[in-house]
Amino acid sequence: PDWMEILLTALGRYPAAAGAGGWISPPAGEIERSAISRYLYSFYFPLSESGQLLRSHEMISNDPFRCLGVSAYNTANVCYKKEALKSIGGFREQFRWPGAEDNDLALRIVLAGHPLLYIPFHVTHSKDMSFFEFFRMTVRYGANLFLLMNLNHDALEASRPGFVYSYGSIAELAYGLSVRDNFLVWSQWIAKKLGILTVAIVTTPFS
Repeated sequence: PDWMEILLTALGRYPAAAGAGGWISPPAGEIERSAISRYLYSFYFPLSESGQLLRSHEMISNDPFRCLGVSAYNTANVCYKKEALKSIGGFREQFRWPGAEDNDLALRIVLAGHPLLYIPFHVTHSKDMSFFEFFRMTVRYGANLFLLMNLNHDALEASRPGFVYSYGSIAELAYGLSVRDNFLVWSQWIAKKLGILTVAIVTTPFS
């Protein structure tokens, strides 16, 4: 009930921030009973002491790569200043599915010189889904994140050379297999590759 008050108060503490947001938390007991929910939540916030530490601290940052991981951008729990949204033209219409369009929005705001504020304030959001739903979601997210990297290619490569080209790579798969559930890592990687293929067929590939 005090969602808007919390976000606006946070922006008041950090006047330079163009937006403020928290993250999402599973309903009580969900990660214990749902392997997919447990996997997805551990993907964003590792279920470890370091992951829990990250959840509990405010961070203001203009690092573009925070917009691709855990930061203040998830549209389930964020607010932006109107001027910042207008300055970049809002959401892009190229994204045909939900997923990563909010990453792209935050990334462009940061690249325009505006920091974003993460606050340890989480809203309840269920990720208890069937395997089919998980696979379909990952195909769509894989496609959209690949599109995001096409649209912001030069800025991302300038910030971290080689990052764009590692997306969906064998190295990325190997790292995932070293830290998470093998079956879901394989499934996520295959779904992501299908998403990449979908976008690559209809857009200009990386130059």
